Amino acid sequence: MGAFESIFFFREVEWLFCTTNGRRQLADSADCERLVVTHLNRSHDFPGGMASVQEELSGYVMELAPADLPADASVPFLSLSDDGSVGDRRERSRGRSELSGEFVVEDVEVDGETYRRLVFLSNPNLTQSEARLKEGKSGRK
Repeated sequence: MGAFESIFFFREVEWLFCTTNGRRQLADSADCERLVVTHLNRSHDFPGGMASVQEELSGYVMELAPADLPADASVPFLSLSDDGSVGDRRERSRGRSELSGEFVVEDVEVDGETYRRLVFLSNPNLTQSEARLKEGKSGRK
């Protein structure tokens, strides 16, 4: 059976999604023969959540389905989301370093926790620095 995995756009740096071995483990866990892993670009917005991602990509996914898949079959879309969203990322700053090129500082929500990340866009699948944000006495993060 084929499967399609849509990744929250702030989880693309995790081992399970960005390495060959991680993706192999993901395919084994999903019990599928084929797995398409999609990284949602930082600059794209999906206001319709997972439904809009599925609508945009379903035709392409079917082109990659096994030839013996019945014409009326649907390929399952897998997600880490329980609520149909594609995640929450808030860009805090963007700039350019003479040494490292363009970078972005962003806040992301992962498993109910907020993290601030520094990512150099020359290697966007690698988080340079990450810190969990805590609420201060004033209630601000």
